[in-house]
Amino acid sequence: MDDGRRIGWLAFLQPVWHWLRQPWLLLLSGGLTAFWLLSARAIPQLPSLLVNDPAASARWLRTTAQTYGANGPLVQALGLFDVLHSPLLHLLMLWMGLLLAVHLGDQLGALQQLRTLPALFQQVPAQTGVPLLRNTTSPLEQQRYVKPDTPEAVSARLMQEMQQHFSAPQRFDAALGEHNKGASAAPEAAVEIRLLGINNVLFGYLRLLLVGGILAALIIVWWISQQSWEIPSLLLAPGESVRYGTLQLGISYAEAAPAPTAAVVTVQVQLGETIHAFTVDRNGGSLRLDSMKISGQLGPPGLQVSTTDGARMLSRPGQAGVADAIGLGFPSEGDEEFILIPNEAAALRILRAASGPAPYFLVEVYNQTTLDDGNAQPVQRFEVTQRQEQSIPVHNAQLTLIFDPQPSV
Repeated sequence: MDDGRRIGWLAFLQPVWHWLRQPWLLLLSGGLTAFWLLSARAIPQLPSLLVNDPAASARWLRTTAQTYGANGPLVQALGLFDVLHSPLLHLLMLWMGLLLAVHLGDQLGALQQLRTLPALFQQVPAQTGVPLLRNTTSPLEQQRYVKPDTPEAVSARLMQEMQQHFSAPQRFDAALGEHNKGASAAPEAAVEIRLLGINNVLFGYLRLLLVGGILAALIIVWWISQQSWEIPSLLLAPGESVRYGTLQLGISYAEAAPAPTAAVVTVQVQLGETIHAFTVDRNGGSLRLDSMKISGQLGPPGLQVSTTDGARMLSRPGQAGVADAIGLGFPSEGDEEFILIPNEAAALRILRAASGPAPYFLVEVYNQTTLDDGNAQPVQRFEVTQRQEQSIPVHNAQLTLIFDPQPSV
């Protein structure tokens, strides 16, 4: 590239660089980026586990947008239901990265100029009367005075004034080259007196650290938006398990401490082939595995119903198989759940009643007799406030079940 073309490019880039380094532009872009990120705290976000499932994510977005009425389509179009994966946020972050890189380069250039100033002040000038600093990162104020006095006297007065504003001003006597001397110059070497004062150099490094820190934080947010995931909050009933196949992650309600201290629950976490466990008490509990953190809190009362001999006889409505134990969660008072006993043509209706000193459940038993007679009344009704074994009438027999109140988690 020839010099003319290089100068043309520099003439074009200089105003662009000057515009990109405007503080108001960085503040405005940072404010918009912060608003976009903070909006995730106020607006429901698409669960990360649905991101790779287009059908499920579309259903979730459609249902959530409907709750916002006429504003729902606009919120969805702006990507506010999935802020971390929003194209607008990515564009803002790229723009912020460009601005921060410009400011970082600006600060590096300023510090480099400060570092080289003493050496520059000792250089022999190509010609006298020309400013030493021509290309700087910040505009320079240049003033020229004519004093009716000798150079030594003028420099002495200037040094006194500079000492009032700078901690340690420096003086440099640069000998002028032969080509800078006039035709009638004296044989002795001509000297150009230069005075240099620098203050608050530390603040230049602090500004560099500030800009670099913001740029590093932006890179971290970008990495999180691309790599992170979050499991939505869930309520585990006693004995319940959930598994996330795409993550090879399983979470199980392992066991609760025996009554009356059933305020400590063991949660089991399986990641791949490795199994870990942690406890959750009244103060909560958590488990950290590398970059993943799983937290738990004790939830509302739950109830586990199981057979005494381990026979697989219990089922839930809509459940294909049978199990020896079923855990039920009751988030609110008045909630009800059903357990089926298919082989005995019986069913249990369990209602969470008003809370007292201990969890309080009302159990109603229905069997084939009431169904055949068209009688909607239960054949048995009893209360459960603590772990107990209870015999219930089934088809031509009695079945003993264990009812164990435990907290959800």
